[in-house]
Amino acid sequence: MKINEIKQIKKIDTLIRNFQKKYPQIIASGCYRNYCELPAEEFQEFGKRHGFDIEKVYGDFLIDNPEFAQSDFTDIELSNMKINGLNPKSKKDRIRFAEKNNLIDELKKVPHFWNEYQGKIIDFTGHSQFVETGLAADTNDNRYKKD
Repeated sequence: MKINEIKQIKKIDTLIRNFQKKYPQIIASGCYRNYCELPAEEFQEFGKRHGFDIEKVYGDFLIDNPEFAQSDFTDIELSNMKINGLNPKSKKDRIRFAEKNNLIDELKKVPHFWNEYQGKIIDFTGHSQFVETGLAADTNDNRYKKD
């Protein structure tokens, strides 16, 4: 590794720590599902103000086991459940529908925002959203899939 690369890593690590100190409320807000864009957007702007070109990324985070909440299904899928005599309010029926329609792998994909800098994934909310809730064992880089 070159000296300049080491300096850049130290600088981005310092930037991350400074962001965490300055914006703990934004990070905490982003730890709830559907709010992860808040810290990703703010960190991108924070980086710009300090001379860093940080990408805000939208994609999927792959969890260990599928989620079967009614909100995890599209309106069309919920309608198709009814057409097929299944009750969208019943978790058993949602699971049955997902298995029958090969949706299990799709339901392991959770839409998510994070940041990237020079190939390094920076995710202020992933551990809280996925590991602490038991949805995933870790936040390894292979779980992040860009759209």
